[in-house]
Amino acid sequence: MGKFGSINPMDEIMEPIQHKGGLYLGNIEAARNSELLIKHNIRAVLTVAEGTGLNYKNDLIKFHLVF
Repeated sequence: MGKFGSINPMDEIMEPIQHKGGLYLGNIEAARNSELLIKHNIRAVLTVAEGTGLNYKNDLIKFHLVF
């Protein structure tokens, strides 16, 4: 546990309605965790960073990179 307590790798910003349309904000750890993304029915990831090396081999997750 760090100086500010435990840190969630991902937080829900908008709750999904009928398992669709939720919005989550997460760190690079969450973006690299395909199991976590699938568990929350996350089908797209927007990354605003360079050099992350993110690449999803799962067809369920679409990846978009902005830098």
